[in-house]
Amino acid sequence: MKFIFLFFIMIPTISFASKDGSESNWYDGCPKYTDEKINTLKDKKVETIEELIANYSLQQLEEMQKEIECDKKNLDEQRKVIIQQLKNKER
Repeated sequence: MKFIFLFFIMIPTISFASKDGSESNWYDGCPKYTDEKINTLKDKKVETIEELIANYSLQQLEEMQKEIECDKKNLDEQRKVIIQQLKNKER
């Protein structure tokens, strides 16, 4: 659940993404997302804990947690790429 909030904190960095998404690498057990997939993450709805509990079973929440962790890993990697690109521009 706490990853939902971290996930949406990092969404503004997505708009700066310009990396080729054709590579099919994996990040710690999660597939590497294409730029299109990363851009769709910003359209995800933020649900409160109360809404999650009311609308989903425990099994669904566990699956969502895995998906959110993959989203977070991909966003972290994209953030690193963006930071590196910005550093290269400053030089």
